[in-house]
Amino acid sequence: MMKRAIVTACAAAALLCAAAAWGEEKPDAAKARAEAIAGTLKAIDQELAAHGGSFEAWGKSVQPFRDDLKAKWSTKDNFRFIGQDASVIQIDGFDGRPEGKRPFDAIVAFDKQLRARGIDLIFMPLPDKLAIYPDKVVVSDGAAGRPARVPADRMVCVSVKHLMKRLLEAGVEVVDLYTLFRDWRLKNPDKPLYYNRDSHWRNLAAQIAGEKLAERLKRYDFVTKALAGGNRYTVKPEYRADKPDDILTVREAKSGAYYRDDPRSPVLLTGDSNTMYNMSNQIAHLPAQVARHVGMPLAFVAPTFGDAPVKLKSHLAGRRVILWTPIARGLAGPWPVVDLGAAPSGGK
Repeated sequence: MMKRAIVTACAAAALLCAAAAWGEEKPDAAKARAEAIAGTLKAIDQELAAHGGSFEAWGKSVQPFRDDLKAKWSTKDNFRFIGQDASVIQIDGFDGRPEGKRPFDAIVAFDKQLRARGIDLIFMPLPDKLAIYPDKVVVSDGAAGRPARVPADRMVCVSVKHLMKRLLEAGVEVVDLYTLFRDWRLKNPDKPLYYNRDSHWRNLAAQIAGEKLAERLKRYDFVTKALAGGNRYTVKPEYRADKPDDILTVREAKSGAYYRDDPRSPVLLTGDSNTMYNMSNQIAHLPAQVARHVGMPLAFVAPTFGDAPVKLKSHLAGRRVILWTPIARGLAGPWPVVDLGAAPSGGK
């Protein structure tokens, strides 16, 4: 037991030393974080105003599509969805759920405890495939069936927008992929973001999400330091043989070696199987797509859902930023409020 404690203490000390080597955050990093929160909140407020000014009104505008999902339905263009995708679409929010199953409570508690340790949290729920491609649903109404009644703006996941707004108002930094992915799809109809017969996103979606996260990380001095001498990474398009997909693998610019996550990194990303996609054979998973823009590797712990605080409890030493990226359908599962214990001496 004593030997294990010594090893754990040494590992924690190594992480702290590694994090210190990356440097401190920019003096205006807190301001940039506040501006990111305010900007995202403003955008969601504008969407809310355009949908009647309340989430109840927004939900009513989506109700015909929700009703179609309760009927017998199929899909067009050889698409396939997971039934769980519909669970978060059917509701306006998660606040009425019992204790231990409210994402807001768990995320705010985690954020507060991380901040006491001097760690920033960036929360980015990954849109389910159905939320981005609702127009692929066909209702079995009559011999030929009919298209599902999808809102003109294709925004059908009111509950996640509601959650994001509440988190932003509580000071939690959020990245909204829903509007970003919707807009991308409308502008690039020939470039799918998800596989047709697989619930996972394509590497293209991971690239877009990774770049968005990297934009937030560039406010920190340790990223500025990592990029000061030029980006250590480059990318190379490769073909994934088992799926019709071109992916961008991330490599060391000098050696050509594939990117590798670094458990000592001040930035830790955690999420579900989407974040792990293209991790084993070709290194092109979400952490790699973030790293290629910030010039430094990330630490990675997966898969996690609402249990992330439990699984990350022993991985917090030396961290400066936690990127939490669960798939949205996981919001319908357990979300326990976790007590991380007293913050270490010197925590903010």
